Formats: sequence, structure tokens, C-alpha cells
Amino acid sequence: MIDISTSGVGVSVAPAIAQALRDLNVLAVSFHLPGNDVMLKMPGNIHYDRLEGDGVRFGISFDWDNTRGYYRKESAIAKYVAHQQLTAHRMQDMPTPGQGSQETAH
Repeated sequence: MIDISTSGVGVSVAPAIAQALRDLNVLAVSFHLPGNDVMLKMPGNIHYDRLEGDGVRFGISFDWDNTRGYYRKESAIAKYVAHQQLTAHRMQDMPTPGQGSQETAH
């Protein structure tokens, strides 16, 4: 998994697997979010695919209308994404080594 949002997921696969995926209309998407033991399963639709490095990147949109228990799954993803964004913002706000505040004597 490359990235995730409440609307879908980005994944990278080997070119041989990519050809098989392109022939599908609907995918069965399943994954664990880091720190969560619950397997999230839902249908998804391929939104795009493109060559990227040695693999093929797929953008897969979640099909919430056909997902049983979608609210719980969507909420788990939203919570994970919000936590990741907060962590990223905190990392940006941290001073780099040697940039700490310096006090001057008066």
C-alpha cells in the first residue's frame, strides 16, 4: 500500500499482476491498518493505473455503497489518516539537530 484515504487506496504491483488486475471490473480489497488487528474488506474499483518505477501503481476507489458495515470501516480509515497527518505535522514542527533555541546572556 502506497497511500490511503477514506475514498480509496494506492497500491503498487508487479507488471505481471497488473495485467490480470486490468481485466477486473470490481476488486476485493482487504488489508490491516497499522496498529489494528481487524481485517478491513470491501469492494473496490480501479480508478487508474500507470507505470511507476519497476511496478504499476493502481488507484483503487472503495465502493462504500456495496460495503457491509461501511461506517465502521470508513471511520477506522479516517481515524488512521488523521493520526498520520497529525504525526507528519508534528515532525515538520520539530527543530532539526543544531537548530534548538539559543539563549543569550544579558
